[in-house]
Parts: sequence; structure tokens; C-alpha cells
Amino acid sequence: MAVSVGALGQLGFARPASAGVALVVFAAIVVLVLLALRRNGMATFGPANAVTLMRAVLASLIAGLTCESLYGTSANTSFIALVLVMAGVAVATDAVDGWIARRSGMVSSFGARFDMETDALLILILSVLAWSLGQAGFWIIAAGLMRYAFQLAGWRWPVLAAPLPPSRRRKLICAVQTTGLMIMLVVSTPLSHAIGAITLGLLASSFAMDILWLTRHQPLSVPSS
Repeated sequence: MAVSVGALGQLGFARPASAGVALVVFAAIVVLVLLALRRNGMATFGPANAVTLMRAVLASLIAGLTCESLYGTSANTSFIALVLVMAGVAVATDAVDGWIARRSGMVSSFGARFDMETDALLILILSVLAWSLGQAGFWIIAAGLMRYAFQLAGWRWPVLAAPLPPSRRRKLICAVQTTGLMIMLVVSTPLSHAIGAITLGLLASSFAMDILWLTRHQPLSVPSS
């Protein structure tokens, strides 16, 4: 991670503050991962989680580049190309880590959660980048905040914190949202707005389906004797 940040600085893509943002984001991820490993009693990290951690590195680097954009750095072709390459590799690894976990016999609830939260972080960062570049209004950040709003709602309404069954639809919508945000960075503004609105609508409908499933399958309260 440090080598990658240094390379970005040498290439002129990251000033010290942006490099600091990337390192702080990654450090926070590492701390949370270590705490989760300890809480789950896992002694082995495993190759699949290592791939997910690589995706977290890429998300952290994109966070640093997003900071550059928020500073007002002009988004030239090289800047956009670098972001797209990093995001593209991240999407590719997202299709691999689950397969590796199954092949290595190391499927775990921790790995599934780590994968999901890394995807959510990448979507949040890309949505902020799309807004900062003027490719969508502030509303696009709702795509990145939706996962966290759902988690907060689970604290208020415990029925929403219940585990959900595995869903290919959920993974597909996540991939569509990430890909849509990447496409938004390279198309004209009217089209980027349309893509953002469509992908945001799909993401919202996916969360609505999950909420509906949870409310319909909430456990019945047993009356006390």
C-alpha cells in the first residue's frame, strides 16, 4: 500500500494530503479486519480474503484519487484511465474471491461480510468521485450511502438486521452499480446522469426487495407463559 501511494505521488497523481487519505482509509480497514478476525475466532486469513484485501487496497487508492478531484485537480485522460484500471481490477477480483473460497474450502461468514463491505466502500468512493467530477448531482452519493443507511436502520429495527439468504441478484446489482459508476466517468453529462439514475433505481429496488423479504420472514414472537 505504501509503495503504491508513493508511486502515485511520483507520477503526480497524489499530493501528500491525498496520499494520507488513502493510507488512513486502508489503515481503518486493516484495524476493522483484525478486530473481526479476533471476534470470529479465525486463526487463518486465507487466500480468498487476501484477494478481497487487495480490492480494499485499490479502493483506498481510489479514495486518495477522489480526494485529488475534490481539491479541484483537473480530471485529465490519464487520471480517469488510472481510476478505471484500478476499479476494473477491483471488479475482476470481486468475481474471483468467492470462487477461491469455495475451492479452498474456506467459506466463512467473515469472508462474505468482508467482501460485501469492500464492495460497499468502493461504490461509495466512486459515487463521490462521479459527483466531484460533475458527472452527476449530489444525489448519486445515495448509491454509496444506501448500504450504511440499511445497517443503521437495522439498529433501529432489529428485523432488518436479520441474516439474508445468499442472492445472485444482490451480487449482480452490485456489479451493475459499480460498472455504471465507472461508465459515468467517461461519457457525456446527460448520459452520465441517466446511467446514474437507472443504476441508483436498480440498487434501491434491490434493497427494497431485501427489506420486504425480511419483514415477511420475521420470526413470530412467542407469548410468555
